[in-house]
Amino acid sequence: RFVPDAVVCQCGCDALVEDPMNCFNLTPNSLGRCLRFVHSWGLPLLVLGGGGYNKENTARCWTSLTADLLNKTLENCIPEHDFFHLYGPDFTLRIPPGNRIDLNTKEHIETCLRTARGHMANINPPSTS
Repeated sequence: RFVPDAVVCQCGCDALVEDPMNCFNLTPNSLGRCLRFVHSWGLPLLVLGGGGYNKENTARCWTSLTADLLNKTLENCIPEHDFFHLYGPDFTLRIPPGNRIDLNTKEHIETCLRTARGHMANINPPSTS
């Protein structure tokens, strides 16, 4: 079994809702849950940004993930700055889920979960009790 000394987590944002290069419907909340799970292992964690073709939503996501890791609650309003106009029409930090139809079958999701759990069984993180 692999016992990591540290974790590097690359937080790409091209799977976010409204990204022009994807067909996914993820929000920063869903990515944050994954990141908090990895952070709960108590190992040194290097978090990297990455990906995202909707620059404003990428910035929103990285901001949300950073706040999650620091246990900070942020106001939903984007503060005024030189690029404020790009965050309209609502000028908020939160990214709502989209209306994309979920075409995943229950069988496909179960296969993905089995595969991921199989990979994770090879990692021996510290106990998170």
